[in-house]
Amino acid sequence: MKTRPPVDQDLLAVVGPEAIIEAKRRLAMLDAIAYAATRMVAGDWRDHVKDLLKRLGRATQMSRVTLFEVHPGPQGHRVQSCRFDWADQGLGPISADPRYQDMPISDGNDPQQLGEWASKRERGEIVHAKLSETTGYTRQVFLEHGTLSFISVPIMVGRKWWGFLGSPARARWRPQ
Repeated sequence: MKTRPPVDQDLLAVVGPEAIIEAKRRLAMLDAIAYAATRMVAGDWRDHVKDLLKRLGRATQMSRVTLFEVHPGPQGHRVQSCRFDWADQGLGPISADPRYQDMPISDGNDPQQLGEWASKRERGEIVHAKLSETTGYTRQVFLEHGTLSFISVPIMVGRKWWGFLGSPARARWRPQ
């Protein structure tokens, strides 16, 4: 009597090892989000956000996950501040670093004019970029941290852009 191979072997034969790895990574991300959502609904989300960021970082195999809030800055125009972050061992947190508070949301000269990334996020679009595509202040931050690529997911509250989850990578991010 023949025994049936494990499901992973069936899938491996059809879709290949990369698809299996990607599916497991996506499942881990969904598990992290579901875990956090159940805890956040029960109380103040700030009490659970650090655990969510850690779980997302581990699930996505990223070295850092940040939560930035967009808010009015000292001069009245919108800026972004890192409110919470998680980082792998050996990397320091950036949420307590004053350089990551009241940061411009545009590399342009006019702080009232939204840059390309901010415009996309405001529309609810995911932003991803490589070091070679950055300029100005953004490029400076990429170089400082050895970031080769970056992805950020906007957080919308109602229909308003509240902020974003960001994750830099020291290896190139490959869109699927």
